[in-house]
Amino acid sequence: MSSGVTLSLNELRALLRKAFEGIYGHDHDWNALTDLVLWLEFHDLDGLKIFFDAEPGLPCDIPNLSEGDNGDILIDGKGGSFLQFNVTSCDLLVSKAKTAGQAVLHVNNTKHVQVITASVARCASSGLAAAAWWPSEENSAYIAFQEAGARAPNLFRVSLPAGFENYEGVTIIAAPSIKDIQTRYQDWFQFQKSGQTPSNEIEERYQQHLDHGFAMSVDDYKRLCHYADRVLVEATEQSRRGAGE
Repeated sequence: MSSGVTLSLNELRALLRKAFEGIYGHDHDWNALTDLVLWLEFHDLDGLKIFFDAEPGLPCDIPNLSEGDNGDILIDGKGGSFLQFNVTSCDLLVSKAKTAGQAVLHVNNTKHVQVITASVARCASSGLAAAAWWPSEENSAYIAFQEAGARAPNLFRVSLPAGFENYEGVTIIAAPSIKDIQTRYQDWFQFQKSGQTPSNEIEERYQQHLDHGFAMSVDDYKRLCHYADRVLVEATEQSRRGAGE
């Protein structure tokens, strides 16, 4: 007897979409949230694990949004998961960058900071270059960057520049090109080549999942089905009117 469940990309997308619909109702874009989790999962960034960990805090909008003196967007995550407000904050960043030429977003007091890698890809698909960085262990950090229109981000491990030793947040900048980003944040592009995960390797992982499907535990499958089942509620007179009956 099989101890797991294997789903195709389309099957997993449909189940995740129903799960988000069960959690959010009609308040959010289920497709965008589904694509975010899938992107993370199929790029070996633990999308489902992050989703399950974040679910008790869903639904959630941006907890505390403000603007710095230099015009940077500032978010206090209030200890919640960055998955909860990643799509909204990224779209805000893209909108500002297209208006102002470039834009910077700083997020503090949040977990699952690796989700920012998906924001880099979202910016690139919107016609902008982007780079993001977040601290790691041993006085180092990760940087993900992607030129506008490129297929996938490059990921590097870097030494923390002077003055960032105690930095705990995550930062992303969007601009017309990577050269524009390097001009402002040159120190972040001093790569440790041994820590590189190139974009072609990320794409190969993605293709493997497309070819062979996605294997998950029975417990995880049942959990997603539980969220999705919330959509199948008994019809009320009000819901019938809303459905045009």
